[in-house]
Amino acid sequence: MADFWSPDGNWSEDMQGDATAFAPLILYATPGTNEAELRRRPRPPSSTRLKIASAVAATGELSMEPVIGAPALAYGFQSTGKAIYRGSFLIGARRGYSMIAADPEAFAAYVGDLASVYATGAYISLMAYEISGEKEDLDNALDLISRANDTEWDDEQGIYRWSMTMDWPQATMIMALAKAYQATHDEALLTHARRALARMNSGCWDAAHGGYFTDETRRGKTLSGNNNMAWAALDLYEATGDASLLDRARETLTWVFTADLHSTEVPMLFHDWTPEYGRSEHFCTGCNFHTLCNVHRLNVLAAAEFAKG
Repeated sequence: MADFWSPDGNWSEDMQGDATAFAPLILYATPGTNEAELRRRPRPPSSTRLKIASAVAATGELSMEPVIGAPALAYGFQSTGKAIYRGSFLIGARRGYSMIAADPEAFAAYVGDLASVYATGAYISLMAYEISGEKEDLDNALDLISRANDTEWDDEQGIYRWSMTMDWPQATMIMALAKAYQATHDEALLTHARRALARMNSGCWDAAHGGYFTDETRRGKTLSGNNNMAWAALDLYEATGDASLLDRARETLTWVFTADLHSTEVPMLFHDWTPEYGRSEHFCTGCNFHTLCNVHRLNVLAAAEFAKG
């Protein structure tokens, strides 16, 4: 990954713009295990992301950068205690909530569907609540979740409505619902999360080879979608203690590292796979960092589960 560092504070070959969000997480989480060259890079989150997030917080201009960079600022504060990261993150998270609440459709063009918009905003608001402890941030998150449940939930189908891929809105909503349940202990939140996961398991899980298809047509699988589903399983495990969710996250990531996506020649995880054409020819540094975060997180949680006896 060191080969793809860009001096402007970002990472090249970053298809979805999320490398700068996930790179800080794994670099902060594993300070003793990263290659020395990689750790010498300017400490993430980069000054570029900090400036962008601060500017958007002040102006309210619509952009994906603050959404992508927001977690990096939160990780930065949690790892270093620097007040500037905390302040910029909280301002950005609250501004983001206001923008989504006012015009959620404007964000749908970036992520494909309203459920993912509401879920992402809620998840960031819940991260803000963890840092601030202020009821405002929890209320913001619960408001966005309520909007998603009111307008995007199909109760008959047991699924959140989707337009591009089925996996993204289900995974991101499961993440938001699980984190919200941890804060509130509202069982209704878990009910929605479990039903969405059950639908993904019955319609999209590849029992023969592992991994989730993007939707029930089973035309292909993506690294980003499977990263999201693994992350969702880990969030739901943390909320419930159900060890079977660790197994599902492990099974998902095991598929990710098969030859369907993983190349030993490059070596990188490539972005998607289809039954007709096999592994794609492009990869994304952001998704690769996301996978590393998932693997590290799974290892930590599984070790703690094993220690319980």
